[in-house]
Amino acid sequence: TYSVTDDCGNSINVTQTITINDVTPPTASNPAPINVECAGDVPAPDVSVVTDEADNCTAAPVVAFVSDVSDGNTCPEVITRTYSVRDDCGNSINVTQTITVNDITPPTAICRNITIQLDAGGNATITAADIDNGSSDNCAIDTIWLDTYNFDCADLGPNTVNLTVRDACGLESICSATVTVQDDLGPVLTCPADFNEFVDINDDFIIPDYTGLVVVSDNCNPSPTLTQNPVDGTVINGVGMIQTITITTDDGNGNNSQCTFDITLIDSLTLSILCPPDRVEFVDENCEFMIPDYTPLATTTGAVSVSQDPVAGTVISGHGTVQAITLTATDGGGNTEQCSFSVTLQDNTSPVISGCPADINTVADTSYCGVEVTWVEPTVSDNCSGVILTSSNNPGDFFPVGTTTVTYTATDAAGLTDICSFDVIVAVASPPVISGPTAVCTPGQETYSVVDPGTHTFNWTVTNGTISGSATDSSVTVDWSGAAQGTVEVTITSGSGCNCTNSIAINKYETPTIGIINSSNSLIRR
Repeated sequence: TYSVTDDCGNSINVTQTITINDVTPPTASNPAPINVECAGDVPAPDVSVVTDEADNCTAAPVVAFVSDVSDGNTCPEVITRTYSVRDDCGNSINVTQTITVNDITPPTAICRNITIQLDAGGNATITAADIDNGSSDNCAIDTIWLDTYNFDCADLGPNTVNLTVRDACGLESICSATVTVQDDLGPVLTCPADFNEFVDINDDFIIPDYTGLVVVSDNCNPSPTLTQNPVDGTVINGVGMIQTITITTDDGNGNNSQCTFDITLIDSLTLSILCPPDRVEFVDENCEFMIPDYTPLATTTGAVSVSQDPVAGTVISGHGTVQAITLTATDGGGNTEQCSFSVTLQDNTSPVISGCPADINTVADTSYCGVEVTWVEPTVSDNCSGVILTSSNNPGDFFPVGTTTVTYTATDAAGLTDICSFDVIVAVASPPVISGPTAVCTPGQETYSVVDPGTHTFNWTVTNGTISGSATDSSVTVDWSGAAQGTVEVTITSGSGCNCTNSIAINKYETPTIGIINSSNSLIRR
């Protein structure tokens, strides 16, 4: 306020309005960008990174965190961090800081050597965790895998495997380890039951090679070595003596197994023969089997020779055939003893179906339900006779609309089978063709018809028209009027109860009215 006074002391006041309004936003620079390798290394928002905030009025503008926005990518991912700078009058600006997350450090792959044992099947399996010895990554490991997981008898000893470690950015490191494969399972050995042996006239007995009487198997070695103690050729003496026979087997990998049985020396040269148990033998591709020499399987005492009937080389045939084998032991005096056992032939070859038809595509007949379909049936062959071929359907069967799978099964006398199948695909029959004009003048009457493919029933319907007479014959008469488009539809039902429908559109054209003007200037319609 100002006063204005004259020399006589008269005065007035005047005022001046001064408006203070800060409209200038503060200033600040974008914080320096940050580069990190892992998402976990991204620092928390920190307003102190904005270091040069200033304002024309406010001495200390307020810096605040606004947001972090990712570009959604990986390797690298770019995060835009926004801070606001505001003065006391509410003027503000935003500054941004770029944070780049990009892993450029590959993982550290650390392996360890391991030793594994083969199982009873001669196999062993490892996992990546078995080889991994604390592999790490500066961020996170995504995948760890091996180049070899499975081992068998062919891998006995040291084997080099490679462990690959991959992080989330696809960076990889590889380390190698030695997997030592060992077989610590001994062979499985089964000795015969205890039995008697006969001494000679001096009460002596020469121990033979008994290794052929044991049954041996191993997970790696199909033929482990067998040794006997006492060795064959050892002479023992004395009626009633019991001698323990020890059989030892070695699989060649340092694993041994043993079994034992006892022989008892008896003083008798009585001729005897013991046959092997009944056997099952498999026929060949001709359903035949050639009888081998079974005499080594017999256990004899006092015999100088053993003969066989039927003789070795005899051919027998047929699945399920039972052949009696008779073994005859003969001593030095010509005395004989016999035993017998049965050989049952078994077929282990499945029959083979040939000429299986391809899928058949056809269309339903005028019954609309389906159609009879025929084909050339497949044939079957087998090494043995008696194979039976059955099928779910036969040529000439009626097949409904849709897809039906036909299956043939061949079964031989051994119950072995072969199967073939194909599909019969029956499409819906074409709809009936409606005969009759599709463009009509109205008012008027037209006839429409379809061909009766057999003993069928009909049902006609129309729109924007009227059926004159029967609507259930193969033809129909329709009265048309007006100009609105109409339709004619017919449903044909076969004697089997299946139907098919068709319709046509009718374009109607109304006949114009013709008239004259009479003397009274009124229209007379003609």
